[in-house]
Amino acid sequence: MLSLLLLVSIVFACVFALAFFLASIFFRSPDPDVATPSKFFMVIAALFALYAVSAFIWRGHGERQELAEIAAKKEFSELVQSRCAAANRQYEDALLTRENYGSLSATQQARMGREWGADGNWVQDQVTQGRRALGDCEQRLMADKAAIYRSHGLSLEK
Repeated sequence: MLSLLLLVSIVFACVFALAFFLASIFFRSPDPDVATPSKFFMVIAALFALYAVSAFIWRGHGERQELAEIAAKKEFSELVQSRCAAANRQYEDALLTRENYGSLSATQQARMGREWGADGNWVQDQVTQGRRALGDCEQRLMADKAAIYRSHGLSLEK
């Protein structure tokens, strides 16, 4: 709605300025007592047109800024889902493994150790690695978020 209003303002100002300009060129009154359109009115019309054009351009800049922010947020959201989802899944799987390993009997734990080389330390290492992967993912994302915003011409500071 505002864009349409600005466009109408621009058109009106341009027509207004053009009318005064043409009137000052073509309609010279032979009678010196009759004034031709004043240059003052032309200057006012030109300033109005300049204001309308600059407001229209600034509005376009704001829309581009909003679109860039939306694109950056969407890209970052996709990045979070792809990177941290895997790390979160790894951590949850390790917690589930630890829970399941703890519920096994000593005989089953021994068999698991022989067949897979898994013992209590291995299970705890899996949990630690999952937690570390999740923390690393979160740290990397902060640098990636800044890079994504910079690639869209934005800054994280407001």
